Amino acid sequence: ADRVRIVTFEDVEVEAQFSAAGWMVMALSSSTGRNAEQDNGAEQDNDAVQVDDIFETSEALLMRLSPRFTQLWNEKLFEKLSALQ
Repeated sequence: ADRVRIVTFEDVEVEAQFSAAGWMVMALSSSTGRNAEQDNGAEQDNDAVQVDDIFETSEALLMRLSPRFTQLWNEKLFEKLSALQ
């Protein structure tokens, strides 16, 4: 199956593949070219995305990868909901 390459606002690069299970992370690296898991070192938290993680939607994957994406998503959602009032 084909892979999709995603680069976040924070310059994290991810290769993901879609399957019946969802979006699976196939490769992950930071802007430095090193594995993002190495860059995070001991500071890595439980929410860090890892190779082989599966996400039900592309939005769920992007929200875990990118705080900026999450911020923009929430702002746009708020705008649309406010327009309904």
